[in-house]
Parts: sequence; structure tokens; C-alpha cells
Amino acid sequence: MSADTIELSANTMALLIKTIELLVDAMTLLADAITLSVNAIALSVDTIPLLVKTMELSVDAIALQINEKKQIAIR
Repeated sequence: MSADTIELSANTMALLIKTIELLVDAMTLLADAITLSVNAIALSVDTIPLLVKTMELSVDAIALQINEKKQIAIR
């Protein structure tokens, strides 16, 4: 093997190693993105009961206002 061929082989191996490192980094980022997406979904699901409670409180507040207006109308 000539010196040029050896150098070319070494450079090719170095590029291959760097490519594998970048691939591992990309896979790590993808895993992090998936984790964040799952966490976002979990937070959205956790928010549903709060939304329902808020709607219940709004209905109760409207009912109180209606009763208050009825009381004022009766007086």
C-alpha cells in the first residue's frame, strides 16, 4: 500500500467514526424530543381535570349570578 492510500484509508476511517458520533448525537436528540413530546401529552392529560373543574366553577358562578338577580327581582 502506498502512503497516499494509507492516508486516504485513515481519513476515511476518521470520517466514518465522526459520522457514527453524529448519528449517535442525532439519536440522542431524537430520544430527548420523544421524551419531551410524551411529557407534553402527559401534561395535557393532567390539565383536563383542571379544565373540567374550571368549567364547573364557571357554571356555579353563573348560577349564583342568576339566583342573585332573582333575589333582587323578588325584592
